[in-house]
Amino acid sequence: MTVANSAGNSTHDDVKDKVKTWLVEEGWQLTERAAPDARFALVAEDQKGHKMVVSQKAAAADRVVVQVTISLSDDDSQRFSALPEKKRQQFLWDLRFGLLQADVEFDGLTDPLKRIVVAEPIFYDALTKDLFVQRFSQVKRAMLLILWSLRRFFAEPPPPMGFLKG
Repeated sequence: MTVANSAGNSTHDDVKDKVKTWLVEEGWQLTERAAPDARFALVAEDQKGHKMVVSQKAAAADRVVVQVTISLSDDDSQRFSALPEKKRQQFLWDLRFGLLQADVEFDGLTDPLKRIVVAEPIFYDALTKDLFVQRFSQVKRAMLLILWSLRRFFAEPPPPMGFLKG
């Protein structure tokens, strides 16, 4: 199937190939994942084991989506639920506002806390390497915001890493 956009015609396979090339150039390891509702789904993993998904839903043929899902372990979910409600709600509100400031779409910030999904779409008519890498980095920063916030909330030491863009 060919999708027309302002840059001309591009097939879904062309977009998938571009995205794969860009991710490999940026140092990510890729695997393809079968997803019944998607034209393609690529799992990108960095050297630290962080995984993100880039996909194109069959129902949204004019965009790709960069997404990360953070699932709490049963132990962490139970630890979270065992804390006073006021403390849990304060954490969830702080994280919601942090993700709003990160300018990402998100879901799953509920009590009990089980998993959090962060996503950003990129429409075909704006799909360039520059914008793709920016959105990918934006979702990665949101993922780190969540992971680091959880570590701080559970009074765990900070991870031995920073965040470099390049």
